[in-house]
Amino acid sequence: MLDGLDAAQKVSLIGVIITAVTSITTLIFTVKINRNTAYVNSVTKERIGSMNALKLNISEFISILYSALSNESRTSLKELYKLKTLIEFQLNDNRNFESSIICRLNNIVWLYNLYINIDEIKNYLELKVLLEEKNISYSNELIYLNNHRLLKSILTIELNLLELALKKHVKGEWDKVKNEL
Repeated sequence: MLDGLDAAQKVSLIGVIITAVTSITTLIFTVKINRNTAYVNSVTKERIGSMNALKLNISEFISILYSALSNESRTSLKELYKLKTLIEFQLNDNRNFESSIICRLNNIVWLYNLYINIDEIKNYLELKVLLEEKNISYSNELIYLNNHRLLKSILTIELNLLELALKKHVKGEWDKVKNEL
């Protein structure tokens, strides 16, 4: 078949075949790269959306509790539990750091329940036993407060620790997203 072609035509034909193979190979790799890029972009977009939702839920949870502690107004446990559950769903309980955040969330809701039902606790020793059962520690300087003020102080400390832990978590997740880009 190539016998009827002169040398210039043979070189041109070989050049066209090489160009076609190169173009097809480039097209295949480009399609694969675009699929991977689209996948990474969609995952990154979802992670950013999830982080934003987590920040909103955290800020609402913390602000509701601070408001309840400062104004002495009661907040519905149902509302707090809903926010706590939403935050838990956004965290991975298989990671140690996130598991500790979930544990702190549970302790805060438990403490708030004690706080609003403080009249059911007869004395400091009963409160101390309850706190020790949950492994909630506090400074010995706080024991001179009445039970109500003691719980309020512990809740404030726990909320501050939760806020710091969640800021650290969000910062770490944001750094992961930036490294993916």
